[in-house]
Amino acid sequence: MSADPLQPKFKINLNKYPSPYNPYHPEYNARIHGPYDPSRYYGKEPKMSMWDLKLGDIPKKLLTSDKSPQNIFGVISRFMHRYNVRHHRAARFPLNWVFQIALLGYAINYIATWGVPSGLGGRKCEQRYRYHW
Repeated sequence: MSADPLQPKFKINLNKYPSPYNPYHPEYNARIHGPYDPSRYYGKEPKMSMWDLKLGDIPKKLLTSDKSPQNIFGVISRFMHRYNVRHHRAARFPLNWVFQIALLGYAINYIATWGVPSGLGGRKCEQRYRYHW
């Protein structure tokens, strides 16, 4: 049999990336988890969800949680993927993310100008009429 000229001479496994450039979580397995979802955590399941914590257990949870830069980046990345799927890439494009950003800007402006004199850009509480009894 002759070699097919259209086939490469060396077989390259494109599913395996060198470690620092691997876009998948190390514990992701396509046979078990199915299609890759960047908003899902593929590591070991946390012992307790943040929603199930009691107020007294929060400091203990914060002290025992992983605070490495890779983990913090992963948490932020998963949140942003979930937010984008829900608000930006929905089938019917919702505008609630526009209102959320506007509301956040209004809230920051309200807090920033609280207690600032009116001459410096704060709120004016002026008396328009003076009544003499």
